[in-house]
Amino acid sequence: MEERDHKKLGPELELFYIDPMVGKGLPMFLPKGATVKRELERFVIEEEIKRGYLHVHTPDLARLELYEKSGHYPHYKDSMYAPIEIDEDKYMLRPMTCPHHFQLYLQKPHSYRELPMRIAELAQLYRYEQSGELMGLQRVRTFCLADAHIVCASEQQAADEVAGALDLIEYMASVFGLKLGEDYRYRLSLGDRANTEKYHKNDAAWEKSEDLLRKVMQKRGYEFEEAKDEATFYGPKIDIQMKNVNGKEDTAFTVQYDFCMPDRFDLTYVGEDGTKKR
Repeated sequence: MEERDHKKLGPELELFYIDPMVGKGLPMFLPKGATVKRELERFVIEEEIKRGYLHVHTPDLARLELYEKSGHYPHYKDSMYAPIEIDEDKYMLRPMTCPHHFQLYLQKPHSYRELPMRIAELAQLYRYEQSGELMGLQRVRTFCLADAHIVCASEQQAADEVAGALDLIEYMASVFGLKLGEDYRYRLSLGDRANTEKYHKNDAAWEKSEDLLRKVMQKRGYEFEEAKDEATFYGPKIDIQMKNVNGKEDTAFTVQYDFCMPDRFDLTYVGEDGTKKR
């Protein structure tokens, strides 16, 4: 399989290069690779805008308190870079954009007429992967993620948006000749009610959100595996598991149902009756 090893082909085709002086897991894109990357990014942004996504740009770092508020720091601090002290305050290189996008939502009050609101970004993220886990462009310490957060006014809206996100993923996969059932499959990743250290404790919310995702998948008529203890701390998710050239699986896309952040960030909107709702 050496002739198909992207770690070897990348430098040979002058696409990307990982320099030990720069650091492990920190790829640099050469002109040809940067052109490919730019065209992919343009394709993603244009397609998302067609589908009603609102593209934003947020900073690559933020105060530590933001990630403590979201709950990401206590759950993921081992895979985050150490805090940077600036002016007696602590900042983090961001491992995700969730709290940034929620703070943007909170910039002003919103009406039910604005929802669902699809906030999207091609974001550069930073995660402290262990040296032994690094692998070419498959496992790195900084990468660009097409990330979006959709604020909904109802469970029906949420179900419709999950289906819409899956439509988008399937379309993008098809553009590159990837077929469901051959090149990728669906996995419904569930929580574990007994593991309250790893998962937010709210049995009713877990039941409701897992059932919502399950019904979306059943309605689409797809085969899917249910995997316990594979969810995020804030809710269940649908993972798109894709085969790589070595025959192993990577999670290429994920659609997550977050029932924690509306409470943590007090994400509200004004309903049709004029009252504030969450």
